[in-house]
Amino acid sequence: MNQSPLHSDRNYNEKHSPHGEPIVNGILVMAIAVGQSVIDISGNAIANLEYEKVTHDGPTFAGDTIYSESTILETREASKGDRGVVYLETRAMNQRGEKVLTLRRRVLIPKRDHETMGVGKVPGRPES
Repeated sequence: MNQSPLHSDRNYNEKHSPHGEPIVNGILVMAIAVGQSVIDISGNAIANLEYEKVTHDGPTFAGDTIYSESTILETREASKGDRGVVYLETRAMNQRGEKVLTLRRRVLIPKRDHETMGVGKVPGRPES
């Protein structure tokens, strides 16, 4: 647990912080942004390979709503031909449209012909 008063002490922040109130821990904001991208990007991932270039672009406060969007920057086939590596950037914004976090990551994704994919093998995919 982060013990910094920047995250937990309103009195401290009112007197000493440029924000005047506690800020949410950036790792929590990162977890929310990545979690929001799972349904579109990595829900069937074999593995998250790498997180890189995480920037905390602005503060997040208790009660803020976080929205995220991702852009695929690159795809390449892995050494095993039934999977590929997706390189993407995810940006998190608050309810005012202010960017609060940016991160890049690589995810190992099965291709359509991977043995774990297909009818009846992916949760939520209907039988046909």
